Amino acid sequence: MAATLRLPDDLLARSNDYAKALGISLNALVAVSLTEYLRTRTISPKLPLKVVLSGPSPSSAKASKHSAAPASPKVSRAERRRLQREAKKGR
Repeated sequence: MAATLRLPDDLLARSNDYAKALGISLNALVAVSLTEYLRTRTISPKLPLKVVLSGPSPSSAKASKHSAAPASPKVSRAERRRLQREAKKGR
C-alpha cells in the first residue's frame, strides 16, 4: 500500500542519512521504525489521543533549527544486520 508522508526537512535529511548508514531504503527504515514504535507503545485510555500523538511544540521546533547539526549515526554491525533483516521481512 502506498502512502504520502510530510516530514520536516531536518527529519527527512537525518532519516535518509540513517537509512544510508544502515544500507537500507528510507521506505524500509520507516517500516521498521513504525513497527518497532507500535510494538513497544500503547495509547493510554486516560490520555487524549492528541496528547499522545502530538509532536514538538512550535517553539521547540524553532530552537532545533538553530542548534548544531547532529553527528552521523553510529550503528553497530549487529544492529545494522538486525534492521536489514527486519526490512527484508517487510518487503
